[in-house]
Amino acid sequence: RRPQWSSFERLRFGPHQGGRPHALDPYYGLDAHLTFVGRDGSSYRLASSTGVQQGDVWGPTLFCSGIHPLLKAILNDSDLADVLACLFSDNMQLFGPLSQTLKAADLLRQTFGEVGLRFNPADSKVFSRAFACHEDGGAALWQSIQDRYPATPLERATEGIKIVGTPIGTDDFCTGVLEKRLAKIVEDLPKIAVVQDGLIYFQLLRSCLNVRFHYNLRCAAPRLTSPVAGKLDEAIIMELSSYLQVPSLGQSFGDPPDIIAGTSPELLQLRDALIQLRLPIREGGGGLT
Repeated sequence: RRPQWSSFERLRFGPHQGGRPHALDPYYGLDAHLTFVGRDGSSYRLASSTGVQQGDVWGPTLFCSGIHPLLKAILNDSDLADVLACLFSDNMQLFGPLSQTLKAADLLRQTFGEVGLRFNPADSKVFSRAFACHEDGGAALWQSIQDRYPATPLERATEGIKIVGTPIGTDDFCTGVLEKRLAKIVEDLPKIAVVQDGLIYFQLLRSCLNVRFHYNLRCAAPRLTSPVAGKLDEAIIMELSSYLQVPSLGQSFGDPPDIIAGTSPELLQLRDALIQLRLPIREGGGGLT
């Protein structure tokens, strides 16, 4: 993808922003220094005053100001009245009847191509439950679609797609995505156990690993996320138990108010601590699971 702002003169943009903070000067008040490293290890520094660079504070705004008016103009077409577009910068999703969304995608390809943008084939996928209604899985329908829009790089997703990280599709597809995400978190749990400071370890456990699944809990169906979330909770508690060398944290205590017969007072205290640990921070808990 070649950004349409690659020839943008940053020095001309800065002075027009009255009272801009000095923190923006490295981006717009001065030349930026680009470092290029050769294969032999030698490095070269170049002064740059044009183009929106990676990390540029105005980069997303300038990028969106270029593509969003084009998108709006295309979707104002009366033939695309049922198409809904959701965007996060250059991450775009089109929803609606298959015929209309595919026409919109083709128009976007042509229009964006005029300003130096192109679709990423790896991320340009189409999912429709209509595919499952055909005995061939929608293969013939998809072939007819490709014949109509041969220049638009689209791939048929038979099971589902991910939209901003959220799986959309069949139950098996969504569960597979969630299980894969869970496996990655579980794989990373032992890596932070090398931290000897318990407070830092706990912060890493809570802030770097546990939060990865919260987004999916908000966006995916509870019937799909609940079983995976239960496995995640168990994995985190067991890892914490190992780190603290308290094996009884992994023991089943029974759900309150039920208590397993013969449970010692010490284990009951551990159970209460474990319950509090799972509560949100605003409720006096640890916000762990």
